[in-house]
Amino acid sequence: MSSNRRLSPALIQWILSGALLLFGLVSLPAFSGFLFILAAILAAPIRPLRDLLSGVGVKSWMVGALAVILAIGGFVTFPSKSAADAETDTRAAVTAAATTTAKATTTAKTATAKATTTTKATTTTKATTTAKATTTTKATTTAKATTTTPAATTTAATTTTTAATTTKVTRATRAPSNARNVIEENGTNQCYRNEIVTCRFWGLPNTEYNIDVYYSTKVSEADGLENKTSNSEGYVEWTWKIGGNTKEGRRYLKITGGGETVKIEFDVLES
Repeated sequence: MSSNRRLSPALIQWILSGALLLFGLVSLPAFSGFLFILAAILAAPIRPLRDLLSGVGVKSWMVGALAVILAIGGFVTFPSKSAADAETDTRAAVTAAATTTAKATTTAKTATAKATTTTKATTTTKATTTAKATTTTKATTTAKATTTTPAATTTAATTTTTAATTTKVTRATRAPSNARNVIEENGTNQCYRNEIVTCRFWGLPNTEYNIDVYYSTKVSEADGLENKTSNSEGYVEWTWKIGGNTKEGRRYLKITGGGETVKIEFDVLES
């Protein structure tokens, strides 16, 4: 029986010390937590600590009183800390709400800007469509279409445009000179070996033309037979030399450009 009576106060001390230590851990890092931890250390029945305090003249009731004071101080400061935490949480919530509102406002402004851009783009498209419609009306007036429905007027204008596009531009024609060593359409076209010859051609104005001269099955590679562009009147010419080893007889050349190919025959004679 006497043994149980000695252990009961120690058990109660451990329970109180544990409770104070738990309060201290929950309230960390508040100042009240520090007070709770100190009270828990002093209230615990730790033999080395008790012996140390007894050695310096500290009585047990002093230690208990200090532990009680520290615990009371912890309880006193604990609510104020909780209020501060609540205020901090409230400020954080208000800040978060303000941030969310700012983001929502920014998103709304962005959406409004996009909508405005889309409206401007739509307006531009409508303006372009109106301009095209005006152009069509002018084309109809030029074509002198009869007064009919808009659909019929558009068809008439389209037909007129197609006809103008498919109209073939003819080449200018000139009477051949029939000069020696001159090759022309419908000319005598008599050329001689070891002499300079000239091909005169009237085609389309400002058009690039290519010439291929055939003495046999191969195309001549003589200097002067490169591609050339006609002048504003459609005239273009090539000048080259017929070699001495070229065989006599009927030969031909081809001029290509402006969407057509013209074949001109000529005679190679001994000089």
